Amino acid sequence: MAVLETNNDSKLITIIKRKGISFERGDLKIFKNYDYYQVINGYKNLFIVGVETIDDIYNNLMQGVSINDYIDAFGLDKSLSNVNLIFDKICQKICSKYGLKFSKSWNANRMISEIKKIDYVHHKYASSAKFSDFVRMYKFEHELRLLLLRYTLIIEENMKNIFIKFLNNSKASANFLTDINNYNLKDGDSMALETLKKVIDEHGNKHSKPIKRKRDQNLTIPYWILINELSMNQTYKAIDNLNIHTSRLIFQNCVNHFTNLNLDYTDKRKRFIQRKKEKEQIKKFKILLSYLGEFRNMLAHNQPIYSFNIANTNMLDFPTLYYSRPKVQNPQNRLAEQHNMNAALMYDFQDFFGTDIYNRQNHNININLGTIIYIIYKIISHIDHNTNFYDELISIYSKYNILFSNHANSINSYDNLVSLKNKIRDFPDFEFEELIQKIDNDEKHKMDVKKMKKMINDYRKDLMSLNKKVLIEKKMSKYSLFPSNAQYTKYTGIDTSYFNKIK
Repeated sequence: MAVLETNNDSKLITIIKRKGISFERGDLKIFKNYDYYQVINGYKNLFIVGVETIDDIYNNLMQGVSINDYIDAFGLDKSLSNVNLIFDKICQKICSKYGLKFSKSWNANRMISEIKKIDYVHHKYASSAKFSDFVRMYKFEHELRLLLLRYTLIIEENMKNIFIKFLNNSKASANFLTDINNYNLKDGDSMALETLKKVIDEHGNKHSKPIKRKRDQNLTIPYWILINELSMNQTYKAIDNLNIHTSRLIFQNCVNHFTNLNLDYTDKRKRFIQRKKEKEQIKKFKILLSYLGEFRNMLAHNQPIYSFNIANTNMLDFPTLYYSRPKVQNPQNRLAEQHNMNAALMYDFQDFFGTDIYNRQNHNININLGTIIYIIYKIISHIDHNTNFYDELISIYSKYNILFSNHANSINSYDNLVSLKNKIRDFPDFEFEELIQKIDNDEKHKMDVKKMKKMINDYRKDLMSLNKKVLIEKKMSKYSLFPSNAQYTKYTGIDTSYFNKIK
């Protein structure tokens, strides 16, 4: 197995500069606060404008194209002019970096063949790429992950409650989850056994006080404790691998709790075709829950989420993006088939959440970060009508000036604002009715009008004086507009109009 080359901070900074990524004032000082892999490797796809295979490099060199660029990118001696020697040096650099064996006796074809084994590509970055923008994206996603994790955990908790309540109301035995007879083993699928093993393994959880207490008491650890120790993905798998009828009933309860639907596929009064449709709706919502479970793991492990569900993050197929789900029947037409399946999913969204601008667009919609955020938002909005999810989402994008700026207004003094509001409320206290009555009765009123005029002028002066003391300031993002918005939209499906479409 090849062993990758390791680098110290100084060498990593040199590597970054060779990629054409610039450092601005102060960037070198903060470099030590960030991990190269998490910042540069994690978000490089947003700043890459092209990729080249080892074949591309060889052909360009032989045609005299971009020779100086390659010398700079690979840190070669600038005095080199022989293209064959330059290519040899580049191959040596690549082999050294990836721990590949290299022999000076190899010809160009052999070197190309060896390097192709690791699917090597040379990245070409946008001329505007700055280290500070990599850090900005890293910090932005860190805040976005925390927001999404918080709300996904709410969905997870609700899902566990549904599971526990179903077993409670079914009068299940306390050892329900450890009884192999409750699992679907008919299809010979090992997934049920793996789930059972995971549940049994939880009995040894040293970090769970409820489990430890039951062990110390030499009592059965009941399902209502075990379920709460599972992750969302594990909870999903536990439900999914139960006996088919039990599993479907629990997922039906999830559909009814998280969406606008009210299903009961067991109602014999319904027509067969209706019950069949409801089973299909349960099956489709299960898919969404499985997506959420996998996404939750990404959030918990601080993985980049802009590339959620993107299969080809190695950039080999640049600029085309393929998706790891849904699985397709015909790999030869993978992208088109994925698009068709995803477009059909928009109709399911209409059933689950009602029709909106986002799910009305039944064309080539990809299951990407935009889709998963939409699902979280719609579920959360359904179970909590007063959620602040949407405003919090807007706030994070605005803070880092990703896609758009949303200027926030702030008042300089709350006391001044209260005084202004109180002064405005005083206006109706003027005794206009008494003056009007005098006029109607042909009584003397000119002095009263003068007094009223003075009172109004004094009021106006006071009002304008108070108004001047209330200053409204626009707080701008400290960041300029993110330079890779187009690439971000390509990966995530989130653009400036997205936020209005999902609302």
